[in-house]
Amino acid sequence: MIDWSARYAFSDVAGVPIGTLGRKGWRSIWRACYEVSNPGDQVPDFNVTEENPFAKVMDGLFGQIPLLGLATVWLFHPRYAAMSATAGTPAMRLTKLPAFLEGRFKLDLRVDLPIRHQMNLILSFFMLSLLERRRG
Repeated sequence: MIDWSARYAFSDVAGVPIGTLGRKGWRSIWRACYEVSNPGDQVPDFNVTEENPFAKVMDGLFGQIPLLGLATVWLFHPRYAAMSATAGTPAMRLTKLPAFLEGRFKLDLRVDLPIRHQMNLILSFFMLSLLERRRG
């Protein structure tokens, strides 16, 4: 069974909720789209979208070709941006870096955020990278 709108909750070691990450269903078929919410919020605080879905498609296509697949790690780098749902300004960005046999990522904080928001976004990006690794 495929769940198009799965939702994942994060909590600290004491069980206090940090936030949630939810996939936006059919909208995520071409371009990965997620909603990040803080505990108790009904409306998402951040929208995370893939900035260049073409990179994922090309990485998926050329990655299956034996020798050419090794070069795709240097050519195609997916990027994901977390935008504030209210202001529409970029808050954080995750970029996959060129790496030969391992995945390396760079996480950039674009604006000053409270520590709870930062933790929520960092955990959301960790989960997003695990969910999207099979897609490119």
